[in-house]
Amino acid sequence: MEGYLRVRASCPHCAEPLGHIRADDGPAYFTMLISGHVVVPLVLMAEQRWHPPMVPLMVVSVAGMSLLIWRLLPRVKGAMLGLIWALRLKGDEIQGDINRHG
Repeated sequence: MEGYLRVRASCPHCAEPLGHIRADDGPAYFTMLISGHVVVPLVLMAEQRWHPPMVPLMVVSVAGMSLLIWRLLPRVKGAMLGLIWALRLKGDEIQGDINRHG
């Protein structure tokens, strides 16, 4: 990665081209899925144990979810790009199939 979410054009160690790999919306989806599965049970547990007022509970939960998303998104994107690279996918598999058969 170069910056927060930008993919480098090539690997700095082995010069493998990486700029063509596209993960699209996958990293955002999986980041939200992971974050939701962490934050929602914690919010439900806090609600049942301590019965906090709704506004502070929502402020803390939204802030926690935002922090978790901010920290996880580059890592999930890197993992997804690594998986795409390892499987030797180009990102145009569906489009290529439509053009060939359509």
